[in-house]
Amino acid sequence: MSLETESVREWAVRGAMLFAAAIQCLPIVGVAGRAALRRLYAVSIEDSATELLLRHRAVVLALLGVVIAVGALRPAHRSLALCVGLASKGAFLILWAKSPPLGAALARVARADVLSALALALAALVRWR
Repeated sequence: MSLETESVREWAVRGAMLFAAAIQCLPIVGVAGRAALRRLYAVSIEDSATELLLRHRAVVLALLGVVIAVGALRPAHRSLALCVGLASKGAFLILWAKSPPLGAALARVARADVLSALALALAALVRWR
């Protein structure tokens, strides 16, 4: 494989992973509290425990986004980042698909996860091909 082809492959993997990482980090705004969580998910948050869990979810999702970004920039961490990212996306999409209709806001979250899962799958295909 030529150096030029290898360079294009590297940039494709990085770009796809950074795109997925950016989408993964979007929910961090939920850390701001109930109003932000309501805007993100269009859900009613009735108690402080649910709010805490959703705010923690925002942090965990952003941390996963950081892991994916690190994998994009550090080839030694790519395999782990791709596997964890794809597992996370797959888990949410399976749970979402098996749930009763949950509204437009969560359908938007699912579409974003499909986009980022496709980006990660593309990166994985290019990396391991």
